[in-house]
Amino acid sequence: MTIITVQLPEESLGFAEGIAKKRGFNNVGDFIASLITDLGEAQKQIDDQLIAGLDSGPAAMKSEQDWADLRVRVAGKNAS
Repeated sequence: MTIITVQLPEESLGFAEGIAKKRGFNNVGDFIASLITDLGEAQKQIDDQLIAGLDSGPAAMKSEQDWADLRVRVAGKNAS
């Protein structure tokens, strides 16, 4: 494992220490390493979804009615 040194403002360090303790990490370094791992996994999921979208077929132009229907559908999901 490689060791790095990071300079943080006192306020940021205090914030990170508090969250690290609350989430059961041994130290801030372990917490930050976990954040980086989580970020990498999230980026992979985004990349996979983008590739799936590209592989799903040709793009199609949307009409004003298509957008209106989508707005109604999304508004309905957000209402519940």
